[in-house]
Amino acid sequence: MVQMNMENILHTLGSSPVLLGIAVLLLFILLMSLIMRLAKLAIVMLLLIMGYAGYLDYTGQSVPETVRRAEETLRQSARKTGRSLKKNAAKAGKAVETAAEELGEKLENSGRHPLDFGE
Repeated sequence: MVQMNMENILHTLGSSPVLLGIAVLLLFILLMSLIMRLAKLAIVMLLLIMGYAGYLDYTGQSVPETVRRAEETLRQSARKTGRSLKKNAAKAGKAVETAAEELGEKLENSGRHPLDFGE
């Protein structure tokens, strides 16, 4: 049985453009899912604060200044996150597409089978 340690994994990824492309794609998907979760959390927090402010307004109580500032900060960060996600998703998509094309060209030029992991 082959023992897989970090050195073997890095060597295998470095020697196979297909595996390297898959690893980059998985890393991209992981990062985007983390960013989306953070964006969802910011939206939920914004909705909770807005609900609290609405409740205070409905009952005739004044909304504390800290709540107003927190609400505005969350709105701004939600807008920035949304814009950043749109811009970075397009850039990342282009980068993945370019990397896939480069990998395809390397494979065609190397004459190796894409799943040949030999040394």
